[in-house]
Amino acid sequence: MTRDFQGACTEKMSNLAFQYNKPESGMKGSRIDDLLSCISRAYRHISLTGLTPSALAYTITRITGELNRPALVVVPSGKDIQAYSERLDFFLGSDTNGRTTCLEDSLFRFPSIMDGSLLFSTSHVRGIKERLESLYTILTSPKGKIFVVSSQALLEKAIPSKVLLENTEYIVEGEEIDRDELVKRLVSRGYYVTTLVEEPGDASVRGGILDIFPPLYNNPVRIELFGDTVETIRTFNPATQKSVHRLEDAIILPAKEVILSEDKKDTVEKKLFDSFRQLNPKTSSQHSWLNKIREWSHFTGIERLLSFFYETPGKITDFLPSDLIIVYADPGEHTRAITEYWEKAQKDFEKKVYEEEWTPPPETFLSRPEDISEDLKGWQILENDYTSDSGFTSQESTRLHFETEDNQDVVDAFRAHEKRERFLEPLVNKLNLLKTEGISSFLVCSTVEQARRFAELLESYDLRTEYTKDPFAYLSRESSTVRVLHGHLDKGFSWPTEGFAIITEEEILGTKPRRRPKKAAAGAFINSFKDLSSGDLVVHIDHGIGIYRGIDHITVDGISNDFLVIEYQNEDKLYIPVDRIHRVQKYLGMDDQPPRLDRLGGKSWEISKKKAEESIRQMAEELLQIYALRKLKQGYSFSPPDEFYKEFEATFPFEETPDQLDAISEVLADMARPRPMDRLICGDVGFGKTEVAIRAAFKAVMDGKQVAMLVPTTILAEQHYQTFRERFDNYPVFVEVLSRFKTRAQQKKIIKQLKEGKIDIVIGTHRLLQADVAFRDLGLLIIDEEHRFGVKDKEKLKKLRACVDVLSLSATPIPRTLHMSLMGIRDLSTIETPPQERYGVETYICKFDEEVIRTAIIRELQRNGQVFFVHNRVKTIYNMANLIRKLVPEAQVGVAHGQMQERELENVMEKFVKKEIDVLVCSTIIESGLDIPTANTIIINRADRFGLAQIYQLRGRVGRADKQAYAYLLIPGKHLITREAEKRFRALLNFSELGSGFRVALNDLQIRGGGNLLGAAQSGHVAAIGYEMYVELIQKTIQKLKGELVEEPPEPEIDLRLSAFIPESYVQDINQRLVLYKRLAGSRSKGEIKEVAVEIRDRFGPLPAEVNNLLNVTLIKLWLRKLHVTKLLQNKKQFVLSFAENTPLNPEAIFEMIKKFPKQISISPEQKLIISSINGDQDRDLEFLKLIIQKLTASVNKNIRKENHE
Repeated sequence: MTRDFQGACTEKMSNLAFQYNKPESGMKGSRIDDLLSCISRAYRHISLTGLTPSALAYTITRITGELNRPALVVVPSGKDIQAYSERLDFFLGSDTNGRTTCLEDSLFRFPSIMDGSLLFSTSHVRGIKERLESLYTILTSPKGKIFVVSSQALLEKAIPSKVLLENTEYIVEGEEIDRDELVKRLVSRGYYVTTLVEEPGDASVRGGILDIFPPLYNNPVRIELFGDTVETIRTFNPATQKSVHRLEDAIILPAKEVILSEDKKDTVEKKLFDSFRQLNPKTSSQHSWLNKIREWSHFTGIERLLSFFYETPGKITDFLPSDLIIVYADPGEHTRAITEYWEKAQKDFEKKVYEEEWTPPPETFLSRPEDISEDLKGWQILENDYTSDSGFTSQESTRLHFETEDNQDVVDAFRAHEKRERFLEPLVNKLNLLKTEGISSFLVCSTVEQARRFAELLESYDLRTEYTKDPFAYLSRESSTVRVLHGHLDKGFSWPTEGFAIITEEEILGTKPRRRPKKAAAGAFINSFKDLSSGDLVVHIDHGIGIYRGIDHITVDGISNDFLVIEYQNEDKLYIPVDRIHRVQKYLGMDDQPPRLDRLGGKSWEISKKKAEESIRQMAEELLQIYALRKLKQGYSFSPPDEFYKEFEATFPFEETPDQLDAISEVLADMARPRPMDRLICGDVGFGKTEVAIRAAFKAVMDGKQVAMLVPTTILAEQHYQTFRERFDNYPVFVEVLSRFKTRAQQKKIIKQLKEGKIDIVIGTHRLLQADVAFRDLGLLIIDEEHRFGVKDKEKLKKLRACVDVLSLSATPIPRTLHMSLMGIRDLSTIETPPQERYGVETYICKFDEEVIRTAIIRELQRNGQVFFVHNRVKTIYNMANLIRKLVPEAQVGVAHGQMQERELENVMEKFVKKEIDVLVCSTIIESGLDIPTANTIIINRADRFGLAQIYQLRGRVGRADKQAYAYLLIPGKHLITREAEKRFRALLNFSELGSGFRVALNDLQIRGGGNLLGAAQSGHVAAIGYEMYVELIQKTIQKLKGELVEEPPEPEIDLRLSAFIPESYVQDINQRLVLYKRLAGSRSKGEIKEVAVEIRDRFGPLPAEVNNLLNVTLIKLWLRKLHVTKLLQNKKQFVLSFAENTPLNPEAIFEMIKKFPKQISISPEQKLIISSINGDQDRDLEFLKLIIQKLTASVNKNIRKENHE
């Protein structure tokens, strides 16, 4: 398959070359054919000039594709790895969707992992995986593949090639393996044994099931054993834990480059002591490192000790095949980078020696720059220098000059162009020029939607366009059609001798962040017990709030079952059978104050529920009334979007998320209706709510209406003013801001211009609501963070709502369950898709270290940025600010916390926004709506004291610009971070990854968002009865008011002589058992029960008898609910069924059963249905019971269908 894919790439790229004629006389520059010829003739050193970075990427894909040879592309830094990888990906046309392993990929990354690796970070974890994948692929199947390596990574030593192969497991279906020995080997190779495999490097053992997430695989691998024989191998989705693909075999690489063989322990310790004797560090430093080695487990930074573990550590050159081609993307920068890296390592080492702290000497983990440079001379080398044809290249090199041009002329033309009308004119002029020169044109757009949008717009300029997924296959020099395609390329180029030119959307609109697909849906609300721990608060629907005390396994008369234990007031305990566990919810409130426990048999719970119901009913009635009245009101019907609007939306310099596009469509549809709009947009900071408002504002202004945007603070008013001004730059739209920053005279002038209609959009604080402010023709009111306005302001807003379109924005997300409950009484749009940055927030977890703090701040200041330093103790916040001033005297330091006066706090924040403050030492009050693109480093002190939701929200304050953002989570600790500690902090690092950390954090945030939306009074009821119960009451109340409420059937009590539970020996993790119990108990169809059964079998192996019994009980209970059975009791010789008075069961159906089975079925004098035992065989009796209940249920379903039909 790999060869076929590479062949397809080769064919695709060759089409691009060979369909062109030779350049006409007078045209300068070499062609790719010339380069291919030089390489094929084995010229050892070829110097390339005139190739732009994107043209070089295209050239590399042509070389590897047509010659089927591997290439090592050396770039100066980790940032360049990403940039070149994106360019190479584009030209390879890589589509990794649906692939099982990366062995089928054409592109691999080899990053640096040694720099700062004593800090546990996201890139360190990812980097180890990428390096191992690259090393194994280079060794085993390098043909036609591209490996992008940073200059620093070239110097870093690696696992020896022989050790890598010796410690790789090849597992094949049908072969025998020793499970316990395999697990031991995995642990020695860096795998972490856990209950649930979610991330690379995890492993889990459950009886005959072995789950592993090794490098090479996009999903973890599940190996099922029958005895010692491998029965099946399959991949599974870590988010759902369900199997995805069946495999015939699996390659299990080590998870780390250091293998912890027991026989090496003494040798490593001896080498460490030898180093101590030479360097003489203080005792505490020696103990710290010795303790780590003696624990004999992997820790962050262990790769720095490679020379202690291997006599001769590996180097990347040990892995390279002889036919590999080395490409230096920027030779001059490469030389500078490796020299700087080596010198920095030496300086850091010397500093530690001076401080009497032990750290591994550089030569234990790095090769000398001169040694690596000499080693690499053994391969064929291409050196690229776009700007010059001299300098770095050696005398013996063959030189080829290429005439490629960047698109700076297009960029400059757009900067100088007035965008008011025909904003694409500079692009059209360029495309027409290329057409006259016989050069084929390509326009690269970041999304399919944007590609189609541009294709439509260019058609209106009389240009022939075609949207294509595979442009290269159709290239011909004479083509006059502009090919528009979806892809990610930062910069295009023109290559006349090859006959084509590529222009990118980024060059037309400015920087557009590269979107990285998220691996798991983050917006899902957690309605499970996955994170429930003993001591957590829970809510029982009938008995109220108590404390979860775990699961008790109870055996009576030989029948065993599991019971959920809840403790109430006075330490009274309630035991809940697992088939009724769906009546228990995890308590989720809207504040940090714990509620009072209820008393078993007391009245407090019912009183709380009644109060909440009454309050909900009043709120719902009011909302329904407003909703109904608005439907009757006549408002302004805005016109549908035209070409001018389409041009405006095409200038949005980011990629819209799906939720954002949905919200925009919903808003435009509302505006087109004749009734006034009143829509709420909910979503976290940076999720794109402002752009939704801007598009609505543009539509309103183009229809001749005025727009007002109301915000809670002066700083937010200024920020939104800047954003709106930039978006409407060069459009005939006058934007103004009204706040206390304006003088009285300025305010007076603005108010006068509003009345005269000279201002199109005004942004302001509550000043806009004062009596002297009037509009000539207000058509749209945008309200940001309405919950932060006072009662009087809200009353004024109510009056405005009656006559103009209102769009409200909320920066706190709300739960999907609440969203669905309020549908039909409030127009709501939720934006749950996170913006996918060009560079994710690089997160480090480390102990409090003044040097780390200083380095982090200096790094940000050097790129003209700003820093948040979060210190959530007001008593000591000024001391911390003084420490920062001492550590970084060149920085301007400010302080902000919640106990400051409002005006004082606003002044500090204003200074920070205006870049008069470099480092803001603050409590957690960093304003949620603020967007400070230049603040891209956040340091959070005592991160261990924060909840996941707080860390998530704080970390979201950075990473808003097109720059790498950094978050440092400082924790107390004297030692290096252990593997166990790493695992504990994974949730903090993986908000955008597969783990549940992000989803749990979002849970808490959404509930608080729900409180903002519902108001203080309703928040009190949520605190009293718990969030899930509250939402259930909302749903029922709204259904009741709309006449849609269906009466709930009674909850049947079941007492069967069956052991029906999930044995601990089968599913060891208590939370996993709880989740499965909850899902089964809450199942509403036979299909749902079957789905859970299939998943249990898939994840845990063949079902034990007790689990089969549990599935049977769950299915029986499902049918009993439909029959309105209140109780099913089994005694020695019969089953007894008691029915509710309102049972939908027709008596005729029962008589039909009695006729059919007269010996087994009868009715007692108390009107109970008796099903007698057949012959005392429990299994046969159970099957007979199921048969009878199923038939009775079928008769009820038949009657319901008949009634509906009539």
